[in-house]
Amino acid sequence: MQKTLHNILRNLFISGTLIVLVYVVFQIIALSNPQFGQTFIFKFFDVGVEGNLPTFFSVLLFLILSASSFALGKLNENRNKIAWSLTSFLLLFLSIDEFAQIHEQFTEMFQQLLNADGFLFFAWVIPYGIVLILLAVLYIPFLIKLSKKTKTYIFLGAGIYVLGAIGFEMIGASLYQPVSPTGMYILVSGIEETFEILGLLLALTGVVNEIKVWNQ
Repeated sequence: MQKTLHNILRNLFISGTLIVLVYVVFQIIALSNPQFGQTFIFKFFDVGVEGNLPTFFSVLLFLILSASSFALGKLNENRNKIAWSLTSFLLLFLSIDEFAQIHEQFTEMFQQLLNADGFLFFAWVIPYGIVLILLAVLYIPFLIKLSKKTKTYIFLGAGIYVLGAIGFEMIGASLYQPVSPTGMYILVSGIEETFEILGLLLALTGVVNEIKVWNQ
């Protein structure tokens, strides 16, 4: 089982790396040939837009994380079962959110409510940021009790993911121009999505390590 988990994780890392590398190469090509940036193949690999290969890959990672957390809840019948089960539910919701872009529905509401602009122009970061802080307070006591390797990967993965999903999202919001996105906005958007994929992969590494611990 451990060898199978290792192979799955390795293949996911390779897939994520290839997706990002193809995106970078395509962006370089598009700089000298702007028409290429409008083609289907470019948009299919563009990490800065939704409903394409990078989006489906992120959804897949969330689903695997959710299933793995659920499995850990089963292994921890007498300890931490509720925490792992709740984690599985939250990750399942995030997979649906990533696919259906639920968080975007909050943007216009909070823009009007708070007159959000600049770094907060993509105003969904406000309610999600508040929920994130509350969850961090709730989960830190649980996470610090995990094995050293597990919590290192989970903390690192979560940190990188949040830096991309919220940090670089806010930077991108300050650069956003709806008619003609600037090169800097495209760069920031690419970094954002790359950090999200990397963060999910690192967090999954931590969860897989915890499964290995419980199966030893």
